[in-house]
Amino acid sequence: MGLVEAVELPELAEKTQYATNADRLVHRAELAGILQAQFITKATAYWEERFRSRKVLFSRVYDFPELLSHPAVKEAGIVSGVPHPLLGMSPQLTPPILMSDTPGGLGRHPPLLGEHTREILREAGFDSADVDRLIAARIAAEPRGLS
Repeated sequence: MGLVEAVELPELAEKTQYATNADRLVHRAELAGILQAQFITKATAYWEERFRSRKVLFSRVYDFPELLSHPAVKEAGIVSGVPHPLLGMSPQLTPPILMSDTPGGLGRHPPLLGEHTREILREAGFDSADVDRLIAARIAAEPRGLS
């Protein structure tokens, strides 16, 4: 009962298609649509309070900016930054497992579109002239916007 009260839909408790977990799984798409339509009517903070006050288990879904700035994430030290040639400092998640003999780390920024085009095509057997033609014909790309 706590859930249907928390989401302000007590009538769901009376519907036989949602009586058991197996029933709810069968009607999952329909139920998800009902809940989604309800959740968008109010702010996340409103729903958090409703769930918390009724002791209903829940977890907020964070977008990446919210997640990266969350106090628990900051305290865990799992976000670091790497310099990016176009974006400045780019936040990155650090390796989740810390090993003393073979520590992981952030070595570089995510590659730019086409950053390794020449290297990859050369490894695939194309000579420099072929690579130049592919790039000139816009079949392959090189990074833009770097000065």
